[in-house]
Formats: sequence, structure tokens, C-alpha cells
Amino acid sequence: MNCIEIALKHIRQDLWDSYFVHSVLVTQMSLEIAENLNLDEAIKQFIREAAMLHDIGIGEVSMDKKNPQNKPPYITHGLVGFRILSELGYPKHALVCRNHIGVGLTKEIILRNGFPLPAEDMTPSTLPEEIITYADLFFSKSNPFKKRSFAEVVKKIETYGQEQLDKFHQLHKKFSSLK
Repeated sequence: MNCIEIALKHIRQDLWDSYFVHSVLVTQMSLEIAENLNLDEAIKQFIREAAMLHDIGIGEVSMDKKNPQNKPPYITHGLVGFRILSELGYPKHALVCRNHIGVGLTKEIILRNGFPLPAEDMTPSTLPEEIITYADLFFSKSNPFKKRSFAEVVKKIETYGQEQLDKFHQLHKKFSSLK
């Protein structure tokens, strides 16, 4: 799998720099976690690929929440990425795209917030999905070189409710104490 080739076909030029930096940093952090967990090389290779492509759907959505410019809203980028990678024959990578939003979205959260998504659970269900989802929370595409602090991630996550915050704390406990 050539992740750069795939990304170049699906990411708009105006988004390339922030997409690439963000994806590299999420990949690096994900691989550090995988290394600390002593995961085998095949799993680390999957994490490397899936982390580089987890946001592939941003090329087809609006990055501006206030001015969508006749494009689907940003929150749908996971589903768009799911479609892209499924069509390319990468169903496991596609699930990472679908399930990485926040700490994963349950049907209840989708309905409660009125998100324009199918009313179904889209939560990480494998260790690689959890690792990438967790690492993604620490890096923004709008300021890709700055790693968010734990407190900044908590502040962002808590706006979505206690269930999401509890899930983040579970992931943090699982992955932050590894070194």
C-alpha cells in the first residue's frame, strides 16, 4: 500500500500540508504506543498505514464549520474516508476512518447531537483503532505542529459529554503509562 499515492489522489492541494503533518505526527505517536505494547510487525505496519490515511476523507468535506460551501460537513470525513478506502479494497483501514471521530461515536451521541451521520455505533473496536483514535486527539490539522496537552484534549472532549470523557480517560490510562 502506497499511502502517499492514495492521499495525493484524495486530498486537495490546499489541505495537503496540514493533512500530511497531522498524519505523520499521529502515525509517530501511534507507533510509539505500538512499540511500547510490543506489538508485532504486521500490526505496526497496519497502524502505520491506517494512521497515515485515517483522515483521507477531509478532501471531500468542508473544513469550515460556518461556511460549508456545498460540501458535506467536517464530521462526515470519517464516513467519506470509510467509503474511499472500502472502494480501494482496504476494509480494515476503512474502519479506522469511520471509527476515529472523537473517541468514537455511539448511536446515542449521534442522535443526541443531531450529527448528520447514520444512527449507528462508530467506535473503535480493535487495539489499532483505539491507538490511532487516541493519538489523533493530540494533534489538530489547524495547528498541526503543536501537540495538545492532556488538559487541552480533556477540554475538547468534555464538550461531547461524560461518556466521551470517560472513554478518553480509559484510553489515556491504557496508553499513557506505557514507557
